[in-house]
Amino acid sequence: MKIISIATLKGGVGKTTTAVTLSSILATEYNKKVLLIDADPQANTTTYMRKDETEAGYLSIKNIFENDDFPLEDIVQDTFVDNLSIIGSTILLTGSEMKMVTTPAREFVLKRYFKNNKDYFKQYDYIIIDTNPSMNVINQNVFIVSDSIILMSDIGMGAYKGIELFEFLWQDIADKLCIENNIKAVLLSKVKDRTIMAREYKKMLEKDEFGSKMLLKTTIKDSIKFAEAEQAQTPINFYKNNPGADQYREVAKELFERGVL
Repeated sequence: MKIISIATLKGGVGKTTTAVTLSSILATEYNKKVLLIDADPQANTTTYMRKDETEAGYLSIKNIFENDDFPLEDIVQDTFVDNLSIIGSTILLTGSEMKMVTTPAREFVLKRYFKNNKDYFKQYDYIIIDTNPSMNVINQNVFIVSDSIILMSDIGMGAYKGIELFEFLWQDIADKLCIENNIKAVLLSKVKDRTIMAREYKKMLEKDEFGSKMLLKTTIKDSIKFAEAEQAQTPINFYKNNPGADQYREVAKELFERGVL
């Protein structure tokens, strides 16, 4: 089992699309058993996978962070995608972080939960975790339990600063917690390939010490089809002859080559 988190410090860069699409490709095209976890209080991944956080009796990752004895089998839900299950999120997750202020070793709550439920989790080939654009305690829990972090970026200096800042903050936290810096890839999304700005931005990352090691060759082109797929609550690889789906298939191949998947 490999645990991979999708991360950013800048919103609107295709993080949810990446988490959902990679999970769907692994589940339907590689026949892998996948658990998709939504750790973002906005719960966009949850909605994308047709789950309703307002439903009576709804259980989510919030229950894990607030009760480390909560039965995992009650929280995991099947989805309409074969081989793909989900642990959803909720806007109420924002309150969980406040409750964790006095929790001993609060950065390791999720790791302890994974350890205590390892027999259940080991049924999955992959666990893909979506996060929100921050370095809050919830996200630190996710990054600590992950084997790999995939950073998302669009085009622009704000995105570049976000990558630099994320790497700096996470390296500092990893050093203090005596754990490995597990950032393994940077994926460029919403790229307008024919623009000078996009080409120069990619060249800048390729010359950067960190970016040159982490940047994936495949980029995700800007397309309205991704928004249409999310609105239809259907992963884009379900659509035939779709360039966006093909780009994510190439991303998956690169990640396999790097040992991330």
